[in-house]
Amino acid sequence: MKKIFIFFSVLFIFLSTTYAQMDDPILKSACRFINEGKIDDAIKILERDLKIRPWNHDLRLYLGISYYLKNEKDLALKELEKIEKELKKMTGSARSFGDQRIFLSMGMERKDRGVFSPENKGLFNFCYGIVLKEKGEFKEAEKKLKEAMKEGYNETEVKLQLIDLAIKEKKFDKAKKELDSILKSVEEDEDILFIKGYIYSKTGKLDEAVGCYEKILSLNPDYISAKKNLGIISYNKGNYQEAINIFSEILDKYSEEKDVLINMGRAYFHLGDKEKAQEFFEQVGVKIPVERYSPKKLPLLPPQLDKKIELELTCK
Repeated sequence: MKKIFIFFSVLFIFLSTTYAQMDDPILKSACRFINEGKIDDAIKILERDLKIRPWNHDLRLYLGISYYLKNEKDLALKELEKIEKELKKMTGSARSFGDQRIFLSMGMERKDRGVFSPENKGLFNFCYGIVLKEKGEFKEAEKKLKEAMKEGYNETEVKLQLIDLAIKEKKFDKAKKELDSILKSVEEDEDILFIKGYIYSKTGKLDEAVGCYEKILSLNPDYISAKKNLGIISYNKGNYQEAINIFSEILDKYSEEKDVLINMGRAYFHLGDKEKAQEFFEQVGVKIPVERYSPKKLPLLPPQLDKKIELELTCK
């Protein structure tokens, strides 16, 4: 009888903890602040509450996310590393106490070791992965991103970041493989076409790349990065007048685009008009002589996948 009483007492404590965590007012407030873009406010209440409840790693995860959104990557990584360390302890604690599945089914690990909601594991690994990627720790980043996918985090979002990782590592065949996988379940929109065009260009398929960029512009004439890359491809082929025509079309709408103005100057230099080329350089304040700043090949604009991340917060 005594054992039954102890079991139900423990069960009550864990279920109470689970309910409190799901309805945590601090977590809800932090989530609201994050959604409203008030990141400093989110950090303030999370830091304050973690002094009282340092074992609550759901709160710590959202503190790490807040630091990431504020572009404080080192602080974000520090919080995520703390969670990973404590998760290992929590797993051991649950096993020593009894069957770990019992505690997971309640929604929490043991409170004396820490609290972390299972539904946060995908978000945790995804956020950890993108921070590691941006810190240049590519091998560990890939591992965390794949763990996020196993935990049920948005598969397309994970694969986009795996593509970005492969591009950063210059593994373009690997990036193409991930992209092909995405295209099995999503439509080929402008952003996907831009990724495809960039990968084509990096694997020597320039005609296919041009086709992607032209298709983007037929859907959205204001997709400036696609237009810029068309101009750069013409420049790299030595078709300088064609490049100037494309760059001019951009400047008709976006007259302050410094990179386009510089590339105009470079194209004029290679056409033999050094004086006009230098005028474009001076227009943007570049004092370097045009002949020293006009290579035969220019890099294409890559997809900005690390700037288009939308975290799927579980506290919504």
